[in-house]
Amino acid sequence: MGLIEAELLTDSGSDTVVRLPPRRFPGVLIRATRCRSSVAEIVEACRLRRAYRTGGMSVCLPV
Repeated sequence: MGLIEAELLTDSGSDTVVRLPPRRFPGVLIRATRCRSSVAEIVEACRLRRAYRTGGMSVCLPV
């Protein structure tokens, strides 16, 4: 493992766009805590969709 310099293309907090040499295209760095909460939201949305489609839920939830 070693150190390399990366080109920082954004100055946002949680989600950052960087380009690593010698790559031509940038990538996105996402903090693990943000990724974990996003996955939890997706899992919950899938669970609610499944419940709605199977008749276990009959109301729309606010977003």
